[in-house]
This record gives sequence, C-alpha cells and structure tokens, in this order.
Amino acid sequence: MKKAIALALTLALSLGMLAGCGGGSKEPEYSGPSYAELKVGEDYTDLKAELRVITHRTDLIQEDPEKRDFTDFVKEFNALYPNIIINYEGITNYNDDMTARISSSNWGDICMVPTTVLLPDLGSYFHPLCQLSEIEADYNFATNRQYDGVVYGIPSTGNAQGIIYNKKVAEAAGYTSENLPKTPDEFLTFLQAIQDNTDAIPLYTNFAAGWTMTAWDAYIYGGATDWEGSKPMINNGEIGTMVLGSWAIIQMQEAGPNAADIGYMPFPITQPDGKQYATAGADYCYGVNKYSSQDNKIAAMLYIKWLTESSNFAYDQGGVPVPKSQPYPPTLAAFDGIGLVEDTPAPTELASLQADVNRENEMSLDADQTHVQRVVEAVITGSETFEDIIADGTPAGTAPWTATPPASNRLLAPAPSLNGAGAERESEREGTQ
Repeated sequence: MKKAIALALTLALSLGMLAGCGGGSKEPEYSGPSYAELKVGEDYTDLKAELRVITHRTDLIQEDPEKRDFTDFVKEFNALYPNIIINYEGITNYNDDMTARISSSNWGDICMVPTTVLLPDLGSYFHPLCQLSEIEADYNFATNRQYDGVVYGIPSTGNAQGIIYNKKVAEAAGYTSENLPKTPDEFLTFLQAIQDNTDAIPLYTNFAAGWTMTAWDAYIYGGATDWEGSKPMINNGEIGTMVLGSWAIIQMQEAGPNAADIGYMPFPITQPDGKQYATAGADYCYGVNKYSSQDNKIAAMLYIKWLTESSNFAYDQGGVPVPKSQPYPPTLAAFDGIGLVEDTPAPTELASLQADVNRENEMSLDADQTHVQRVVEAVITGSETFEDIIADGTPAGTAPWTATPPASNRLLAPAPSLNGAGAERESEREGTQ
C-alpha cells in the first residue's frame, strides 16, 4: 500500500508540474510559415540561427567513423543551410529529465516530446507546426502529437512491433524466412525447436523488471534485461528470440560482428481470415520550443523536415518511414504483406481520461506491471489460470475483462516495394560501408 501511495504521489507531482504551466490553446496563434509549406533547400537558404537539440539517442551523439551519426546528419544538412549551427545534447533518463526541463522556457529549440505531456497541454510548451489536415495524407503517425487538429510534434520514425531473432539459431532449429511462425502455437513450437536443437536461450526476457514486459503488454496496450548484455548475446547466438520493437534491430546488429544474423519477424498472431497483422506506432516526435526566436523556429522546422523527408534516418534505423511514399527498410522484409495497424492517440475528448482516472482514485493504476508478471509465471508454472487472475482483479458485480481492439486504430498504407527507390538506397548504403 505504501508503494502504491508513493507511486500516486510521484504521478501527482509530475502532473501538477505540467498542469501548473497552463493548458494548450485550441486556437493557437500562428506566426511565421507552416511546417507543411516549407520547401527544404529552397526556402530561407540564407537564414542564420544556432539550435540546441535535446535527444534520447545518446548512441548517435558521439562521432563514430563506423556508422552514420548526428555529426553526419548535421554536415549533410549544412550543405543546404551553411548558416544554421546545430548542437546536440543527449539525455539518458530522457522522459523524466525532459519533463522537468520543459517547464523552463530556455531548455533549447528542438526536443523529442516527452510522453508525459498530456495532449491538451502540448500548446503550453511547443510551437504549433501546422494543421493536421496539411500532412495527414502524406505522413504516417501524423496524429501522434496533435491536439484538436493542430500538430505539435513530427514523428522521427515508426516502430513495428515484433520479435528479434538470430537467423543462425533459427536455421539450426529448422526455420528460415520462409517458414517463420505465424500463430502463438507455431511460435511455441519454434521455441521448443530452439530448446531441443541449440544451446541458445529460446526466449530471453526478465519479467522481474517491470519495463522488460512492456513489449508483451503492448499487445494489450504497446524491452529485455540485462539490456546492454543481451545485445551481444543475441548477436553471437546465445539468445534465440527477444520481443522488442523494430527500433532495437540496429542496436542488436551493431553489438557484435554478426549483423547479418539478426532478423525480425511480426508478432505471431493470425486472424481467422488468414490475414496477419502487426501494430506500429510513432517513436518520439520532434517538437519545437514555443519560446524560441522566430528565426530559430523556422530553422528548427527546416531541420526536422529535412530529417523526416530527406535524410533517410528512419531507413537507416530500420524503422517505418514517416513519409508514406518511402519504402520499408530491408530489416522489415518479413512485414511484406502484413497489415500494419497504426496506434493512434485517444480522441480529443478523451485525451486526459487516463490522468483523470488516476487523479480520481488517487492511485496510479497502470504503474505496476504485477499483472503481466503474474500471467507469465502462471504460463511457466501452471500455478493458476488466466481466469483466476482476471477474476482476482475484477470488482464484484462487473463483467470480466475482454480484449477489444480500439476503434481508432487504423491500417497504415502499404509501403512501396523495396525495388526501385528502396533498392537504390540499399546500394548507396552498401557503397558507403
């Protein structure tokens, strides 16, 4: 009980800090050009500005001759805009630290919008970039950080939900890209084959740590530990599979000499009609400080638009590209023909519902992953049934919980084929390696 009260107090303090800075305006006052209207490489080419960018990608902060990092991106952008100076700062405990920082007006110019900021409060901290209607037809995940039709954040990339696996381990177990599991039963058979035919850990996770189960929990909503230690383990074949978003693929590939052995498959769920689906959602979104100078706002939007549309950042990171016209990277080849269902935010009228419920009951109901751990332990040990777990958490007189897909989720447009533009990009990548 003390732990629950402490969690509730922590949440209340965080929400109080954000709420104390005011709510978002439904009719923000635009100044300057719209993000959607800017033409990178043509507009404001003589603009002088110095930007500070705050990011969670600490792995791309340091200059690395072996891979494309933020130093390279800045150099490429400066070929178009030589007078815009860009300085990066990386934060490891990103969401918590950035939540505290944005209460100050001078935190910088661009950041990855913390997920702790409620949608109605976006306008209190971030510059209104454009109307949703201006980019929705062309961008995946355009609704992620918008409120009441106004966009305050542009997705950096998209994450498909699935399973990272070691190809050599899979082959030793009798599996190739042609016969990967597509149902839960097939996945269990796959894991058993790894157990019987290899020395690898079939499925690596650690549900003692709450955050490591969020990837599983993502299929009821949306990691793995020892996190850093697990990367070389799956790279060298000590681990067979890990449940993670596509954002982790590149990190696993770079963790050892066996990048080609890292594969990625959709989460093995197939509908009765034979169609397989996977969820996908935006990674952190770029937001622009509403208190930056006019020139810095314009420079920031130009840089974000270049990163989003021209830099191939998402392609390099193995993510779902934000522009709908761009192909999936080769790391998502197993998703060809898979229906990607976009995770979309709650509608405007329900945007603060979760926070409201937590405030009303004075406890953070979703802060504890005990129910997830309990389900996993029950599967492993047979100590109790799923029905027992659900009944234990269901108030008397109410109907048991059932999973219903949110009506707001929508199918992403199929990605263009890897032939053509995708093949050209891949040849370019090979030529630079």
